[in-house]
Amino acid sequence: MRIVWISAYWKSGVKVSPSAAGGLKVNQEVLGRLQRLADVIEIQSSDMPPIADKHRVVKVRYSSPLRFWYFVFELRLLFTLAQLTSSFRPHWVFVPSGFAGPPLRVALIARLLGKYRIASVFYHWPYGYSVKETYGKLRNELGRRRAGSVLAAVEAHLGAWSLRFTDVVYCLTDFSRSQLKNLTPVPDDRVVMTHGLGVDIDVIRSCLPKEAGLDAIMIGRISSEKGAFDLIEIWEKVSREIPKAKVGVIGAKTDEFDQWISQLKVSQMEGNITYLGTGLPQEDVYGFVKGARLFVFPTHIEGWGIAFAEAICCGLPIVSYDIPPLNAFGAEGVEFVPYPDKAEFASRIIELLNDARKRQKMSEANLRYATHFKTWQETTELVFVAMRERTPVPVCG
Repeated sequence: MRIVWISAYWKSGVKVSPSAAGGLKVNQEVLGRLQRLADVIEIQSSDMPPIADKHRVVKVRYSSPLRFWYFVFELRLLFTLAQLTSSFRPHWVFVPSGFAGPPLRVALIARLLGKYRIASVFYHWPYGYSVKETYGKLRNELGRRRAGSVLAAVEAHLGAWSLRFTDVVYCLTDFSRSQLKNLTPVPDDRVVMTHGLGVDIDVIRSCLPKEAGLDAIMIGRISSEKGAFDLIEIWEKVSREIPKAKVGVIGAKTDEFDQWISQLKVSQMEGNITYLGTGLPQEDVYGFVKGARLFVFPTHIEGWGIAFAEAICCGLPIVSYDIPPLNAFGAEGVEFVPYPDKAEFASRIIELLNDARKRQKMSEANLRYATHFKTWQETTELVFVAMRERTPVPVCG
């Protein structure tokens, strides 16, 4: 089976590392293994290191929608995919993030030149189910400008609408499936449930704790939807009771990073909240997690929760908002807090930091639960089999 995998994360400065999370983690873990099962060619943007052995580079600089370089990117991506459609003759084109940016749109256009099928992934929907609601969130909650919010809202919903024309959409959880139904009518026979993703349990077990004087740690990109700003308010309350309490944050920088740093300074929490960076070596990430006493996860929305699952496998007690799909995991070493009660969140943290025996019981419960997770190899095989079964012609190998 021949597959073109579009890793076209076209925003400049995106860095892939073994410690990546979210869509980037899925991209590197599944793509790296899928090429052992099928003949794969990867299309990537110029500032991304290759993951697949065979790859094509789309060189372009980053720009916002409706800017000149945005269209240049789409045209170059379309040209590259059209070339591969003619020469490589793929059975499938895989777009790891279906509703974000132009890759899915380009794949649909290029399909007019060939007979391949399209697979994509639906993680979660962070906006409103109408363009108006999405505009309101982008404009009011995230503070974007009016014109940019309109364009971003239309672009997001156009991508979601395009998913109805794909041949397979992988949904991670029942929550993501229900969101997809609310967004666009994708036939049930085209939806494949993965029921979670993979975890590197053997790698996690081999990593040693990294002592950094942290009472807690959080992993997630620095954005409103991942709870980065909630953390500041929560930790202000924690530090009133435990003045020397420290939390480390690992996560990719976003457009909100400067605002987050500014709020950190205004709140005078710089001594209590430490940004540890992004793109860290895998052993350092798991080491920081294992070296802390708690994992705090004030995220507002998750497709599945890779960092959450990895924290469970590290045996760390967790405090998290009570949101789907996290509250469906079933792990007993998690304290769920009603969303978005920051005062209660801080209270649970304080309680656990002062109760070593309870932390130990939660840790042991999470380590027992770690056996529930699939490996990345099992996840990759599920992805591969779903495509192979839907390939219109017999495929050897």
